Amino acid sequence: MSCIASELSGEIGDNGVMAALDTAVVDAGPLSAGHQVRNASPAIRSRPGGGPWSWPKVTSVPGRQPAARPAWAHLDENLAVIAMIEVTAATLAAHPFLHGVSPDHLAVLAQAASDATFPAGHRFFEDGGHATCFWLVQSGHVTVDVDVPGQGRVPIGTIGMGELMGWSWLFPPFLWAFGAVAAGPVETFEFDARTVRVQCACDPALGYEVTRRVAEVLTKRLKSTRSRLITVSIQPAGTR
Repeated sequence: MSCIASELSGEIGDNGVMAALDTAVVDAGPLSAGHQVRNASPAIRSRPGGGPWSWPKVTSVPGRQPAARPAWAHLDENLAVIAMIEVTAATLAAHPFLHGVSPDHLAVLAQAASDATFPAGHRFFEDGGHATCFWLVQSGHVTVDVDVPGQGRVPIGTIGMGELMGWSWLFPPFLWAFGAVAAGPVETFEFDARTVRVQCACDPALGYEVTRRVAEVLTKRLKSTRSRLITVSIQPAGTR
């Protein structure tokens, strides 16, 4: 059994390995000369009054900003269209979070990535939900919040262009520690978390690079939180 199959077995059980590998082959393989698509099966949707798609250049994805709407597409605000644009090592290399990562490792990560744009108000995840993806923000801002009993969602920070969104996917039990919602239109590189964990387990050097960079982000954000707490603590009680 290959490293990929072995790691998938550990995550989803032996019975699910072959199905997962089939998905991985589709994920990594080129769709055509200029495009590739992750999770191909959900992309095959029925046209209104017609048959299944024959691999068009757009695919319906719930909650994402439309790149273009064909004349036959009947879509509401919860069902949008996203262009199936190939993510390459070169495009990932331009993102600040991945500066300095080797081309070989970038090529591996690109297999788990897609280019995704989300509309204002899109909720990426909820506090306590399963962490199945993470994102590198290319443009726009995301508000991070936490669910406070009796108060609802309370904003605690902002993630912007060039930053990593999401770290809970890397550490068991893979549950989000916060929530996140798009403050406006947000363009991202979206990564399948399980695929990246498997890639990191099979290549310790890649695993070290990813873990180190995530740890640096956590350290920076903890320092920022500490500074805010100190600022709040020295304010008069009536002004907090």
